Amino acid sequence: MWLDIIICYSKVYFAFHAAISCPPTMCERETVVAFMAMLETHPMHNDFSVYWSGLWKPLTQRCLNVAKHQFVMQKALELFQVHVTRHRHLSDCSNWSTLFVCEEEINILTSLCRHVKLQEEEFLDYGLNHHRNRCRKYFTTKCRTTPPQKMKR
Repeated sequence: MWLDIIICYSKVYFAFHAAISCPPTMCERETVVAFMAMLETHPMHNDFSVYWSGLWKPLTQRCLNVAKHQFVMQKALELFQVHVTRHRHLSDCSNWSTLFVCEEEINILTSLCRHVKLQEEEFLDYGLNHHRNRCRKYFTTKCRTTPPQKMKR
């Protein structure tokens, strides 16, 4: 599955990379042009069903897997951010080992994988470490630079 993601990313990397820094209408155009250029490198069979099943069907499946992975990673990070915010409002203690509880994060990732129908074990092989790194980055940039705000009761 991670190979699918790498293949899909590599095929449209430049198109999506351009999307980060250009206006929406220009990005859409550049994305389409880059994607069309990539398609032109593949031979087109005379039978559409062969062409569809040989190129488009696997490509759409790979892109669907990328979308699922992105969804799981983003939602897990958002849940961690909410957890950090809630914890910081209720407690003075805000250290990494208190906030990032590996077993809880695995349960969250597993639940999200089930929701989008991803292979949990395969996802966790890479996804857990990636999630941990994203959460740590959030923790070091947001939590250490701003003092916690206690909630008034």
